[in-house]
Amino acid sequence: MTKPKKIKKVYFTLQGKGGISKSTVSVWLHQYLLSKGSTVKGFDTDPTNSTFNAFKGLDVDVIPLMQKNQINQRGFDALIEALLATDVDYMIVDNGATSFNPMLAYINENAIFELLKSNGIESIVNTICSGGSEHIETMKGIKYLYDTTDTKLLVWMNHYFGNMPQGEMEPVGILQENFSPDRLAGIIDIPYKNSDTFGKDIQEMQSLRLTFDEYIDNSSTGILPAHRIKMFKNELFSEI
Repeated sequence: MTKPKKIKKVYFTLQGKGGISKSTVSVWLHQYLLSKGSTVKGFDTDPTNSTFNAFKGLDVDVIPLMQKNQINQRGFDALIEALLATDVDYMIVDNGATSFNPMLAYINENAIFELLKSNGIESIVNTICSGGSEHIETMKGIKYLYDTTDTKLLVWMNHYFGNMPQGEMEPVGILQENFSPDRLAGIIDIPYKNSDTFGKDIQEMQSLRLTFDEYIDNSSTGILPAHRIKMFKNELFSEI
């Protein structure tokens, strides 16, 4: 009997609002998938800040999209060719706010999700809902992605920029009530911890461009910071 072909998955990290930890989410998802024994390949398409690629402990390639300070639409072709040619379980595409609209326009104009599906690759949009002053803008971005694509959305709740609204405006309830269940791949609540302890440790780990395990095992990391990051990692991974 012929063994059925395994479906690969690609996560496109997309959100029109900049500075809300898109690359951080890509880095953490990459590590989670590796922890499950999967093969993972990352692609950094952020034309202004290649944060994803800076994590040398992860397998990430840069796909340049800028040409003479302008987005080169044909640069997206190289990305899709790379996705089609890469033989791994999961791929993650980290995209910056600068290229959000061009990327989405390219995906829709060229029926990219349909092309990938016909080649055995399932597409999932990886996006972020932020608390605080950026909440409304990020919710608008999520709604825009829902309305302009037909693929599943994986939504990360990021509390580090402020509290999420409560009551009728509580975002998880809004998403579950207004989005079709078959369009929600999941809602991940990023654990919110004390900003003076856990927050500082996470910030240091990210600024050093270290993975969770690299930071925990680093001889320069103190016992308590390593302990807290291990706690945070375990709690985060249990949410995914």
